[in-house]
Amino acid sequence: MLRDNGIEATIALVRTSDRGELPVNHASMWAFNHAITFVPSEKLFLDGTAEYSGTNELPHLDQGAQVLIVWPDGKTETRTLPRSSSEQNSQTSILSAVISRDGRLDL
Repeated sequence: MLRDNGIEATIALVRTSDRGELPVNHASMWAFNHAITFVPSEKLFLDGTAEYSGTNELPHLDQGAQVLIVWPDGKTETRTLPRSSSEQNSQTSILSAVISRDGRLDL
């Protein structure tokens, strides 16, 4: 869909972080267990299967994983996916509670 809309994109094969690292110049694509999209103009990796991740974040098992980018001309490039900072991986909730004299709790 990205290419149909004039945005250059290609496939990136992923070896999720739970599988460990591959030796340099590994010769088989079978070591990869997932595929995502790479948008070079934005230096952005998109995981279309991630239900709860936005466009600027990767799911936990993608973070720090090895990828093999497969360019349209058949060339390949290996990279390591970025990890989110602790600030990016946090979720904050602010709650206010009031206990009335009769013991009722209002949030």
